[in-house]
Amino acid sequence: PENVLSAESVRNILSKMTKGQQKSYQGLDDEMVYKGSKNIERLHEIHDLLSSGEREADRQNIKNRIDSMDAWHKSGFRFHLQHHGDRCCQCISCGLHSSAEPIACPKRGCHKEACSQCEDSFQVISDLKTLAEKAREREGITDTEEEKFVEVDVEIDKCRQSLCEYRAHIVQKKVEAKFYREEIQSLATNEAVVICDFKMK
Repeated sequence: PENVLSAESVRNILSKMTKGQQKSYQGLDDEMVYKGSKNIERLHEIHDLLSSGEREADRQNIKNRIDSMDAWHKSGFRFHLQHHGDRCCQCISCGLHSSAEPIACPKRGCHKEACSQCEDSFQVISDLKTLAEKAREREGITDTEEEKFVEVDVEIDKCRQSLCEYRAHIVQKKVEAKFYREEIQSLATNEAVVICDFKMK
């Protein structure tokens, strides 16, 4: 506001707040990106363990699909999201809807099936679970090996949950970006908005 703080003071405050906000968001983003990256690494490790008896073409196919999943969620998925998307994997309104905090969808939840990229991201995890089942049914495996494959099956479920959490983080970031953009655009002359964030260990 005019006549309250000097221009230099305002610049200093905004500079510090912006750096703090960026640092906070960057910390959260780094953590989620790290988890997403580790999830892809783990999927590759699981695939290497389970696919030893598979044809090379089949092994390479799943490997490529895991890499495609990684690339899709790093670049395309965010731009694919819409607040009232045609496909079930696009609609942010339906994705954020809950019984406690209902969000109306103009399409009333009637959407086209998921896009091929989103569908295959989860299908490749299902295919890994199928490989885990086949591994447990191999002839001549020891009790120790069977127990290991059961543990791998649990790990695959964890990877699926990690993918869901990573996608949820991307949705959250897109919603927040829209909110902040609208808040800034609605400011009148000599108005300011201060955004505070906190982190917990």
